[in-house]
Amino acid sequence: MAVLLAIAGALLIMVLERRLWKRYWSRGLSAEIFFDRREVQEGDTCFLTEIITNRKTLPLPVLQVKFRIGREIQFLDEENTNRTDLSYRKDVFCMLPYQKVTRKMQLSCTKRGYYSIEEANLVTVNILHTQLLAETAPCFTELYVCPGRSGVRGLEIPFSHMMGECLINRFLYEDPFEFRGIRPYSTADSMKKINWSASAKTGELKVNQYHDTSQQEVTLLLNLESEGTRVYDALREESIRMIRTLTEWFAGKGIPVRFLSNGKDAVTGEPVCSDFGSGSSHALACRRLLARIDLSKGQEDFVNTLERFRGEGGGLWILVSTSQKETLQKEAALCQTGNGFAQWIAPIHPDMKRKISLPGVETFYFEVEV
Repeated sequence: MAVLLAIAGALLIMVLERRLWKRYWSRGLSAEIFFDRREVQEGDTCFLTEIITNRKTLPLPVLQVKFRIGREIQFLDEENTNRTDLSYRKDVFCMLPYQKVTRKMQLSCTKRGYYSIEEANLVTVNILHTQLLAETAPCFTELYVCPGRSGVRGLEIPFSHMMGECLINRFLYEDPFEFRGIRPYSTADSMKKINWSASAKTGELKVNQYHDTSQQEVTLLLNLESEGTRVYDALREESIRMIRTLTEWFAGKGIPVRFLSNGKDAVTGEPVCSDFGSGSSHALACRRLLARIDLSKGQEDFVNTLERFRGEGGGLWILVSTSQKETLQKEAALCQTGNGFAQWIAPIHPDMKRKISLPGVETFYFEVEV
């Protein structure tokens, strides 16, 4: 009888323990996962930090933390990593009561792209049973692996030509929000420019001076279509690097610049395009947009993109396209509106033919090893 009571008591304890463990194991348990930087350049390294916190008296002898990220992000310590279609990471912790554990992992960002971790799976094992208990912890973090600068020689030549055109054709006006200083009044000045406070102090008429603002705009057109059945990803990636480089050069000179592309956004699936802008902040925004282009989502016919652009008219434009198909050339010819000046930059394989024939359009071929 005593044996039966002991067995019954043990079973009761196990049932109660199982229910209590299932109910309370995740209480006060949290997981934070974040990158130490939000933006890096392809080929750079960065760190990913895990912070696991157990805010209760119940210990967790075995706790697995699992998450996944794009396979192009490589963990330098691959001991707990499985790479297939994605990189799957599984770390094991022993959590004591009221303990916080921080673990840093170094990553190699091998390929341009947009990468995010949206959640982590927390898995533990019951002390007295083989039952697995799991819970999902939201922990969103994102990383932009931006394209590097183009390494092709001679890209500064089309840029210099286009900058020369900007300097010749730009219309300068004084921006009333960009104050530069005060100078003596001349008969050519408008009465609106007179600074009456400064004039009263000096006893002679003084006028305000403002910085000039350029109205010339540059549109960069990025076509990521391939010509023929063979797809050269190296050429498409180099095209993206060229757009990054040209955008930074123009933005750095104070020239309003934007880019239009038929590459699709990794998150929204829509074509990736930027607005006009200049300066370092605009260059950063464009780098991040270029990082979000997902070549695996395909591209729409760039002729359609050019048709929409043609309706806007004006400004200067540069087309970066490996594809040289006839329909694209015909549409490009129709885009020679406004100032009537254009360039076509074609990254090509050394074995590719040079087929662009557009009067009035400067053509630059750059051979890229693939």
